[in-house]
Amino acid sequence: MKGILTGTAAYGPFTNESDIDIAVPYWEVEGITKALKTLGIKVHDYKHVSPIYQGIWFEFSGKTIQIIAVITDVEMGAWEYATNEMKKLNVYKDREKRIRIFQRFYQIYCEENGIQDYTHCSPGPSELYVEDENDIPF
Repeated sequence: MKGILTGTAAYGPFTNESDIDIAVPYWEVEGITKALKTLGIKVHDYKHVSPIYQGIWFEFSGKTIQIIAVITDVEMGAWEYATNEMKKLNVYKDREKRIRIFQRFYQIYCEENGIQDYTHCSPGPSELYVEDENDIPF
């Protein structure tokens, strides 16, 4: 598995307030954490951001960098697929809509790969899961 840039840094809209999200294999997080601490960068646990997925975050040059720990190949595939599909669409300034569209792409990938219970690893709070597929522009 490889790491991927995701979130608005990958598919927009990236603003001064945006953070930077990078999904990486979970086994890489410990090494990243050690390297950052060696450089004197304070590293925080990701649990405060989301109860659904794990990882770390840190501040660098005035930006929050979030490292999302991905456990399985299917989960990484879902992050990559959803990110790449989001890049093909117009930029959605409405954050909630952007999250719902991303989640729908994530769900499609999981379902196509035999994962029916993706709620434990899908990004974002469960109350934002797409209920009405008419809300999605595809």
